[in-house]
Amino acid sequence: MKYTIHDPFVGRPDKYDMNVQGSAVTYVKAAYMDGPYGREPAIAIFRNRALLALLTPDHAIRIADAIADAVEQHESPVHAPL
Repeated sequence: MKYTIHDPFVGRPDKYDMNVQGSAVTYVKAAYMDGPYGREPAIAIFRNRALLALLTPDHAIRIADAIADAVEQHESPVHAPL
C-alpha cells in the first residue's frame, strides 16, 4: 500500500515505549529570540531539557491548531483506526 502525505503517520511498534516516554517529558515555555530588529516573542518546545524548536507565535498557533485538529480526528465517531 502506498502512503501519501495526507495519511496518518503510524509509529513503529518497537518505538512505542520511547514515544510514550518522550511524550511525557515534552513541554513548551514562553521564550524570546533575538533577531535583526531586537528581541521578539517566541515559543520554545523542549523534550527533557533539550530544545526541539523555537517558534514564532504565529507558527506556534498554527501548530497548536493542527494538534487540536489531530486530537479531534481521533475523537470523531467516524474515525477508523488503520
